[in-house]
Amino acid sequence: MNRYKMKPGTTISDIENFAKKKKYVFSTGGTWISKDAEHCMFIVLNDDINVDIAFPNDLEKWNDYKHVTVMDDNIGQPYMPFYDQFENPEEEPFPYLQRVIEKYHKIMDSLPFLEKKDEEE
Repeated sequence: MNRYKMKPGTTISDIENFAKKKKYVFSTGGTWISKDAEHCMFIVLNDDINVDIAFPNDLEKWNDYKHVTVMDDNIGQPYMPFYDQFENPEEEPFPYLQRVIEKYHKIMDSLPFLEKKDEEE
């Protein structure tokens, strides 16, 4: 699974403007994702799974594990197979989970304010 970090120099305004352009929901709040969240953005992965991204005011503190939640909207909880895979990357994901991971990577790769972390980071 890919890990992500905030690009240096990114501002909350940059993220908000991008969200508006893409018609993603962007709002204040998001403390259910992370206690330090001041803003959040929601992106649909598929019919039932969303990527919820929280942003603290200090974007240098942003962390993909702490500030991103892959949610199963059917049950209103994090999509746990995603997190099991995150913690056990050597296990082969089942087909539906593999599609969720691929869509997650595609979305995260498309966000201009994020970049992939090197494996050493």
